[in-house]
Amino acid sequence: VYRTSVALVNATLTRGPLDVLRKGLTDADLAHATSAELTLSGADAYQAWIQRHEPGAADLLRQREAVASWPAAPRISVVTAVLDPPPAVLRETIDSMLAQSYPAWEYVLVDGGCKDPAVRELLDVAANSAGVRLVRLPRNLGIAGNQNEGLRAARGDFVGFLDHDDVLRPYALYEMALRLRADPELDFVYTDEDKLDAEGRRVEPFFKPAWSPELLLSMNYITHFALLRRSLLEDLGGFREGFEGSQDYDLFLRATERARRVGHVPLPAYGWRKIAGSTAEDRRAKPQAHEAGRRALQDAADRRGWDAVAEDSPFLPLLYRVRFRIRGQPRVSILIPTRDRLHLLERCIRSIEEKTRYAEYEILILDNGSVEPETLEYLSATPHRRIDCAMPFNYSAINNRGVAEAAGELLLFLNNDVEVIGAGWLEALVEHAQRPEIGPVGARLLFPNGRIQHAGVLLGVGGVANHAFLNQARRDPGYATFALAIRNYSAVTGACLMIRKALFQELGGFREDLRIAYNDIDLCLRAGAAGYRTVYTPYAELYHHEGGTRGRRHPLSDEAHMIQLWSGVLEAGDPYYSPNLTLVRPDFSIDALRGPRAAPESSAGTDASPSPPPYRPQPVAMSP
Repeated sequence: VYRTSVALVNATLTRGPLDVLRKGLTDADLAHATSAELTLSGADAYQAWIQRHEPGAADLLRQREAVASWPAAPRISVVTAVLDPPPAVLRETIDSMLAQSYPAWEYVLVDGGCKDPAVRELLDVAANSAGVRLVRLPRNLGIAGNQNEGLRAARGDFVGFLDHDDVLRPYALYEMALRLRADPELDFVYTDEDKLDAEGRRVEPFFKPAWSPELLLSMNYITHFALLRRSLLEDLGGFREGFEGSQDYDLFLRATERARRVGHVPLPAYGWRKIAGSTAEDRRAKPQAHEAGRRALQDAADRRGWDAVAEDSPFLPLLYRVRFRIRGQPRVSILIPTRDRLHLLERCIRSIEEKTRYAEYEILILDNGSVEPETLEYLSATPHRRIDCAMPFNYSAINNRGVAEAAGELLLFLNNDVEVIGAGWLEALVEHAQRPEIGPVGARLLFPNGRIQHAGVLLGVGGVANHAFLNQARRDPGYATFALAIRNYSAVTGACLMIRKALFQELGGFREDLRIAYNDIDLCLRAGAAGYRTVYTPYAELYHHEGGTRGRRHPLSDEAHMIQLWSGVLEAGDPYYSPNLTLVRPDFSIDALRGPRAAPESSAGTDASPSPPPYRPQPVAMSP
């Protein structure tokens, strides 16, 4: 069920986001939220979102007037390859293009050998409209060939492709042009989308994250609508034959390799029509298209020089997995802070020893002053290294102390209340942590009852941050199948976090003035500010008996300091979590009532987020 909290909306608008983050919601805030407003269903929430956020006729007129004052406006070409769609549907497609509030466009219609007289007549009539050109082909060249003919005819600075049975919202090109004007280095920009059911109702909105390279390796999340710089498209040779059904996915993989920057407009500017037998209706409807996508993905891996294999996801056949082969056998130092509570530590280490297939690892037990006799006996007998970390508890300082003793080139920070589930967990982390462009890598953690404890971290949800898909079922794919997909997040939990030792040291280690909480998120954000991406993989799966060691409450001092350090990032919003989704719960439900806010962006050149200077820890006094 999609629900929205009016309390958070009102509090944010009246008190400001940082005050809400610091103090939370008060009884007075909650009193303003009616039960009806808190229980909007998915369909109702989206209709409310449309009413609140999308421009009316007067707004569209103002958009057109605003463009007239621009010193220069990027010219946009939209191409539609037509092959006998239902005439009424094609009319809607053409009308949606003619209704654009942005005036600097041209519309290229490509007749791929249409036989229906009504369709041909529609095309002839449309060709008489200003800005519309009709290209008639002697025969159908296939989807790639037909679209390439449209590309050859296009004269705009940017080119997009509109299917012959879909629609563009009237603000689509204006919002994309705004984004292009704001960042002249953008070579590729995409929007959100929704679907049109048989009655023409807008349903199933897909509010996407900002540019997420790892997510694109798991699925074609971009799909509709995208504009690409025409010179880039021409350099790429347009669409390639042999990838029919996934020709756009193949193009996006190639284009994002070459684009200087990739941008995102977080508005559902494209309506994808659900027709029986179409992938809009059922993504499993065309298995040959899915296989073409897998081949495009393998081709991309080969082209990029990766030693990797593109596979279907074992979790969900709609997803892909690029499996990176591990180079050599890099040693992993597994650092486990502990203090007494022997049953937790024993279970954790036993599960590693008995279930881990990857053999090149060492375990460092970071003993924070254990005193119980059975724990001391275990520590004296264990074959694993014991590092004396007797000091007032400081998670950051303890782990930094352990890193100084670690021999591995990869570090794995692991809570002592974690338990390994499957044999391939460590390899699933190593394959990404070894990649030079990747920073922290996080796992999928489950509560003992099998429900999700962690599948990535969402900034600003429920406070400073929250875990994505918290308490959802283990195999629930989650919003847009994100829970089962390798993807980027701003942060992952330190309960199971891998990073290259050299990078960890380059970043200055964990910030020791965040003693207990948020040190993991801070590390990930500093890695992101330095140009490294954080990755979540569901293929490393462990149980997390959360709170088994220190409880679950975050110290207010750490929370206040985290807000102080990263206020700019928290106020801007998480680039990997749409500004159209709720900040109340980590379930990706629509926030219909929150006012519009500017969306952060993450792109190939990554837009700089406000961040504190690089952290360098102060020496910590160690007890003898």
